Amino acid sequence: MMPAGGVVMKHDKKHKLPKEERKAAEARVCTENMRALTIGFRALLEDALRDEGLTLPQLRLLKAVKREADVSAAELARRCMVTPQTLQAILVRAVQAKWIVRGKSAKNERIVTAKLTALGEAMVEKGMGMVGQIEERIWQDVGLSELRQLNETMRLGIAKIESATADLAVAS
Repeated sequence: MMPAGGVVMKHDKKHKLPKEERKAAEARVCTENMRALTIGFRALLEDALRDEGLTLPQLRLLKAVKREADVSAAELARRCMVTPQTLQAILVRAVQAKWIVRGKSAKNERIVTAKLTALGEAMVEKGMGMVGQIEERIWQDVGLSELRQLNETMRLGIAKIESATADLAVAS
């Protein structure tokens, strides 16, 4: 179990490691803290959504439909981070709950479209309100400049991941 507040590097002044090793150790702690933050955020959000009769995959579906109604089920499954089979069950539940209505795409008859209803829009707003409350709670003691620096640092890491992913795709 991780200590409250995440992982902290222990600094031993007597046995100072070379800078390269200290950086690698600090990077590991950073990765572990990002994981803990992500897992904790998700747990808080899932608990809040559950109280409203909504799941995280359902919220992802509603947000994806709000962004783009004319999209394939396979693409919706990717955006919702679920299998196509799971997506079908989520879609059925969303129709039954009257959050979405389904139809056929004018562009491609194989694509089944989905459109948010007023109730679906309300669920997205409620879910995103919960996201905002959790974010406010997590970051309340962090200043704007620190958040900007953290975001810039994460963007650099994301760019490295995207570059590595692209390199792997080219190599295969």
